[in-house]
Amino acid sequence: MKPGYRKFLAARVELSQRDQWTQSIRIRMQEAYAEALASGEPLTDEMRQGLALAFRQLASGELPELFKPDPGPGRRMAWVSEMAIRSAVDYVRLSEEGLVHDAQPIKNVAAHFGVNERTVKTWLKKVKGMSPAGVRWLEEFNNRKALLGNMSLAAMDGTAEENAHARVEGQAVAKLATTMMQRSAEEYRAGRGDKPPSV
Repeated sequence: MKPGYRKFLAARVELSQRDQWTQSIRIRMQEAYAEALASGEPLTDEMRQGLALAFRQLASGELPELFKPDPGPGRRMAWVSEMAIRSAVDYVRLSEEGLVHDAQPIKNVAAHFGVNERTVKTWLKKVKGMSPAGVRWLEEFNNRKALLGNMSLAAMDGTAEENAHARVEGQAVAKLATTMMQRSAEEYRAGRGDKPPSV
């Protein structure tokens, strides 16, 4: 059972027992959907129906319980931190795979986020894998490398042009990953009230 769905079921059980929405149920339900959508896990029929109902209510001018905001200030920071950390982990892993050219990704992430290198290593241990975007970038990069490897052996025509095109694509993805990491670091630091990094 996927983590997002597991959280969704726990919130649904509590909702059926209480027979009314509470702030706790709403938060748990929102986190379940957010985790499922961010991780790329497929939504179950039950989760899709819940979202469809919420959007119908929204379209009719009613604010669904699922979409009501939580007034707690720490909640946004927790979400920002989670997404920022995932971006940092993607950056380091893409550097390790050769897509982002950074000889010291852990050191650079630590400098941007205003944390020590030990903290970044802890993030790498806690966050398994990469975000769906990071995985997609890496797959495209590896597919392109494999294609170029095969072409250089099989064909003489167009190899230099294909190679140049792949290099430009790779540079664009690397720049995007770097920019995302830097923006995430800015939000992370702003949420903690830190000054911008001097990197």
